[in-house]
Amino acid sequence: MASFALVARCARTFLPHATRVGRSSSTAVGRTLHASRWFSCTTNILNHNVPADLKYSKEHEWIRVEGNTSTIGISDYAQDKLGDVVFVELPNLDAEFKENDQCGTLESVKAASDIYCPVSGKVTERNETLEKDPSLINSSCYENGWLFKVELANPDEISSLLDAEGYIKFLEEQD
Repeated sequence: MASFALVARCARTFLPHATRVGRSSSTAVGRTLHASRWFSCTTNILNHNVPADLKYSKEHEWIRVEGNTSTIGISDYAQDKLGDVVFVELPNLDAEFKENDQCGTLESVKAASDIYCPVSGKVTERNETLEKDPSLINSSCYENGWLFKVELANPDEISSLLDAEGYIKFLEEQD
């Protein structure tokens, strides 16, 4: 749903420009420019899944809140940029973190990246399956590739995170 909304917005953004340019003497150039800008915009978003029921950090972690517990993982955008994940270092059980603390590491064939805890809290569960099969982060980042769960210390911090629409806008600015 979020991806579709962005595609429509991109089309509206560039369509008036193409119409204006299309009336000038450089019609073919204007339409080509429009097509490449629109395709670029839609390609970036259509390739990245951004579920509407999650919150997102600007470090590309997602969070699903269920009562006082939150499940945390990395976004589809982040896993795509990392490439094939080959190693995961998850936080220890009962470890406590403040909002935006570094709490783990992901290593891929391209790079290593820190994991940040988007909210303050205590780690209550780790996805131990990732230690044996870190590729789950690439194949199922929102379902089987979640990283860890945190008992929220300050539920008000959730409001500082981005919703799906805000995260999509943030991604548009990144690309």
